[in-house]
Amino acid sequence: MIPEVDHALRTLIEREAVDPAEVEVAFDAPTKDWASRRNAPTVDVYLYDIREDLRRRERGWLNEYDGDRIRARHMPPRYFKLSYLVAAWTERYRKFWEGKFDNLELYLQGMTMKEKERSHGGKRHRK
Repeated sequence: MIPEVDHALRTLIEREAVDPAEVEVAFDAPTKDWASRRNAPTVDVYLYDIREDLRRRERGWLNEYDGDRIRARHMPPRYFKLSYLVAAWTERYRKFWEGKFDNLELYLQGMTMKEKERSHGGKRHRK
């Protein structure tokens, strides 16, 4: 499942933030050795933590029905939270990256607002 999430993140970054012809998108640990080998502007998306979302865990077995009969039983799915560190790498940081992530930032803010609305049953809360 993690490769699918990585692919979705790459697609999102390339569609909303950077031109893939100008900027490489990598999924590597940002070590000193890795950074020294960067010779092109790069967005590094590093998966640094995976934790099970225990609030969404279900107990027992799930029945799969075929009409009135139970066809199969299986354990419920497990849900995980993936945490990524996103870093922009280049030698001329300010000039190159200025404004590049504005669209992505707005997009992610919109996603965050939608998630908050879903978790509150569609109701908006005022501060």
